[in-house]
Amino acid sequence: MEGVGPPYSAKAFANMILTWADDLGVPVTPLKLQKMLFFVHADYLCRFGQPLINEEFEAWNYGPVVPSVYSQFKEFSRQPITKRAVTFNPITRSSSVQVAELDPALKDQVRAIFDMYIDVDAGLLSGISHRPGGPWSRAFEQFEAHRNINRVISNELIRTTHNSASS
Repeated sequence: MEGVGPPYSAKAFANMILTWADDLGVPVTPLKLQKMLFFVHADYLCRFGQPLINEEFEAWNYGPVVPSVYSQFKEFSRQPITKRAVTFNPITRSSSVQVAELDPALKDQVRAIFDMYIDVDAGLLSGISHRPGGPWSRAFEQFEAHRNINRVISNELIRTTHNSASS
């Protein structure tokens, strides 16, 4: 179980998105999950000035990706995800499902952002995430110019370019 305040582990937050989507009957593929993670994180970061998840996004060819979440769900390819992300504890040699616990006010704020994006098709979300001048675009351009070899989309880059690119 995660603490009550952000930032949360990306896996715990991905699990929350999947649970909310399941409750609405909306199937979520790995591509849609990555887009949802990115947009909810980016909107939260721009509105409240702090990151929602504790991992950095990377500028992969198909958009912003959190590698730990990708590796958890890549087996689903283009199919809806039907399990939850787990973390392995080497001391107890056991795996557990990660859960983000949000206080009610924060949960309402994050849920409102989630609700804006959940019914948007993954392809359209992908197109939005690829807008010229946006965080992914700028980080990917830096990667291709050999100035960002780790492909990182920093929170500062998100904060300064997300709203202008999605307007």
